[in-house]
Amino acid sequence: RALDELKPYFPEVFDPSKKKKKSPVLSLLTTVVLCAAIILSYFLWIRPSNQEKMLTHVRQSTVFIYATHDDETASTGSGFFVDATGTVATNYHVINDSVYLYIKPFGEDFYYTASVISADEANDLALLQIEDTYQVTNFLSLSGKEMKVGDSVFVSGYPKGIDLTISNGIVSNNEHYAFGDESEYYMITAAISPGNSGGPVVNESGKVIGIATAKYEEAENVNLARPVSYLRDLIKKK
Repeated sequence: RALDELKPYFPEVFDPSKKKKKSPVLSLLTTVVLCAAIILSYFLWIRPSNQEKMLTHVRQSTVFIYATHDDETASTGSGFFVDATGTVATNYHVINDSVYLYIKPFGEDFYYTASVISADEANDLALLQIEDTYQVTNFLSLSGKEMKVGDSVFVSGYPKGIDLTISNGIVSNNEHYAFGDESEYYMITAAISPGNSGGPVVNESGKVIGIATAKYEEAENVNLARPVSYLRDLIKKK
């Protein structure tokens, strides 16, 4: 009899089928809050941290190039390591008519002598090799993906021969021709100045998509990069 009197107060104990059902609203709200926290942490911490690591690697793979000429003048440019053996990619016009070539890796105070091992004058590309003993710790991989209009890019180099800089922008035209060339250029909004020539143009993953080559002096934010496919062909021939 005592149990019969208690049943109305504790129905879920005496009849499991009458257990209270959990509200789906609470579960849904918990899921939404968790997803929002994950997305927020990605944009506030994870993505910036990954981008910082990527740009650090790009900077440490970029080199300063100093070239001397017969007329006792000198010129400067940029380049980047493409392998662990000390091979450096740059523009042909950076090393054209040079007598001596010197390379200063990022963070180094010492200039290493270098020589041209392969050149493609038509596409304004060249490969150099450090002649001195130097341990390469950072080099860049070449991207195999086609760039689309609107894709983000970063340019690393030494504008005017000053400190290494990174500029960013987008691909504004992925199939541009200029100066009567038969080969293509990427048109990008990332800044390129004299001295940037030969520096790497990378995507958001830090892979090389092109080589900073030139800019249109008569226009704003109209800069040219030779697509990495031409460099890949030159590396295969070295």
